[in-house]
Amino acid sequence: MLPPKAGNDRLRLAYLVSNHPITSQAFVVREIEALRGEGFDIEVLSIGRPDRGPEEMSALEREELKKTFYVRDAGAPGAAAAHLKLIFRRPGRYARALLEAIRIGGA
Repeated sequence: MLPPKAGNDRLRLAYLVSNHPITSQAFVVREIEALRGEGFDIEVLSIGRPDRGPEEMSALEREELKKTFYVRDAGAPGAAAAHLKLIFRRPGRYARALLEAIRIGGA
């Protein structure tokens, strides 16, 4: 993996997971924390909510809970707004990502 760049040009990564944080994937939380510690800008997107309440989580997991974007919580209007925002801000990247998703999905 490439090291992060200096200054404001930090490498950005997105983690898309089914549920976050969850007990069976504690390693993901540690990996994300380690990458952030190395200077990476990490955004976590989770389709669903965690498998337990905050009172049952470690301090690190509770921090992740606050930083994670939960896709289902945004609903259809939120999803549409996110797509429109990306289409207008980064049309080339959006098109490449869409084509790759179609290719991977076999559509």
